Amino acid sequence: IRLQCRGMENIAMIHLMYDCAYSGSRTVNPSSYLYCREVIVHEVSHMWFGNMVSLKWWDDLWLKEGFARYITMYALDHMETDQPPGYHMDEHFKRGYKSGIDDDKFRFTKPVRQVLKDSFGAAAMFNSLSYAKGSWILRGVWKLLGETSFQKGLQKYFKTYRMKSADFRDFAACFDDINKDVSVKNFMENWLNEPGLPAVIVTKDNEKGLALKQSRYTPSWDYHTQQLWQIPLNFKSDKEEASKYKLWEEKKTTFTFTTAPTWYILDTESLAFAVRLYEKENLAALAVALHTNHTILTSMQRSVHVFNLIEHVEQGKLSSSILLETSRYLASESLSSIVTQWVRALLNFKRGLYLAENTYLFDKYLKQLLLPHIKRVQSHEFDKLEGWNEKAYYQYLFYFGVKWRHGPTMHVQARRKAVLQGRTCGRDLSILRAELLPSQVVALDENPEDA
Repeated sequence: IRLQCRGMENIAMIHLMYDCAYSGSRTVNPSSYLYCREVIVHEVSHMWFGNMVSLKWWDDLWLKEGFARYITMYALDHMETDQPPGYHMDEHFKRGYKSGIDDDKFRFTKPVRQVLKDSFGAAAMFNSLSYAKGSWILRGVWKLLGETSFQKGLQKYFKTYRMKSADFRDFAACFDDINKDVSVKNFMENWLNEPGLPAVIVTKDNEKGLALKQSRYTPSWDYHTQQLWQIPLNFKSDKEEASKYKLWEEKKTTFTFTTAPTWYILDTESLAFAVRLYEKENLAALAVALHTNHTILTSMQRSVHVFNLIEHVEQGKLSSSILLETSRYLASESLSSIVTQWVRALLNFKRGLYLAENTYLFDKYLKQLLLPHIKRVQSHEFDKLEGWNEKAYYQYLFYFGVKWRHGPTMHVQARRKAVLQGRTCGRDLSILRAELLPSQVVALDENPEDA
């Protein structure tokens, strides 16, 4: 069926685009298979979020789309134990964090939940705020309540509103009846109805204490409003484990560690859809600590930290020297999505050096960071790439490997050129398949006589 999107759910029938319904096997075309698997689970989840319980009106579109996004990631993490790295739940939320903030940081952005007088504006509600920010808000509720209370609230919601319509207040009330520690209604109302997102600015108050201030974030940092968000916060340092989460609702607040920290981070589970700006001394200490052992932060913490560094450097709030100092640990980074984040940032930095004399030195530095990753290009795992992050990671490394004339990479390039130019007559297809990119494997299977 020809649709504007990959899939569309209807009561008792789901419509899918042909290329999504017949994406091929995971072995032959892994990227297409994994993406289409997500689309199918997303549309199936609408049987509950959208059909079993429908919306009272379009202003709560996020409730079905954000929930479908969230449940899709949660379900796939539990359904398939061999998820490739780029398809784990946290990886999707990392991408959602970046895309949502990129759309939400401007002065004239709109809230997730908008008042619509008629249905003509409904199409505009299908945006990254409804999907990415909406699912992030639900993730915050899940983490704040705990999985058991969250599931009980969902069960109550479906029992109460089965084959009826509901809005976000009805949804929140089901959780508030079960849990008395956190007002889900107030939390959701705040994040859904406030346009934009907050910036949390952290400075040292004394040897053990921090001073925090929240304000509306825009790239220019010159848009001052009286908006306040309920920001879930906790703290972790090199001396202390993560503290318990609390909701911060004031313009300013303080936090005191038991022992004076060398470095610290806030919001260890990344529940707040916000940017963070630490003082320079803490960023320098974190750079040293990551260079010594990057696993002091989880992959989610590292990804959010790197995104915030890049964002503030690009907007001129931080010096690029902080970015370069932190990037020293990149050679030991184990997650492809974070390596890709870094490579994009460093290439942007290099573009600003074209008129400077130290471009050659920067190339040497980049080679030192990426060479450990490039040496993995020949390993079998690169023949089984699955997902957007792995593809981008591979493409960057292959590009630099060829550029720097890394011997094994040049050999792989020569072999693939030979395959594409038809110089491998008589060779076994299974051998060829092991040497090709996933997209080339599909072409080979469709036209085996070309081999």
